[in-house]
Amino acid sequence: PEWEDRHVIFASAAKFDFIQDSPMLSDSDRADQLGQATREKLKQFVARIERLEAEKTELAADIREVYAEVKTFGLDTKIMRKVISARKVEAAERAEQEALLDMYMDVVADQ
Repeated sequence: PEWEDRHVIFASAAKFDFIQDSPMLSDSDRADQLGQATREKLKQFVARIERLEAEKTELAADIREVYAEVKTFGLDTKIMRKVISARKVEAAERAEQEALLDMYMDVVADQ
């Protein structure tokens, strides 16, 4: 229920009120108030996200290289992207989408 969601948000925010609502604390004082375990966990999260972002960049470069190879082989990269996209969709759903596309094309072809 909605009230439970708000309760979780308020409870979570209440834990950090002493850090956020204290105008007299400097940034270093706020950092000192975080527990050592919390600081370490924060560092671990940041490191994981940065590592994954770097991997994502490398993978995107690898994919671009494969599409460049596809192009040099004489294949159409736009069609290749559509094939990759279509293979992600289950056969029944893909058939339904294709049927709807055909129906829409038939309607607009009459114009």
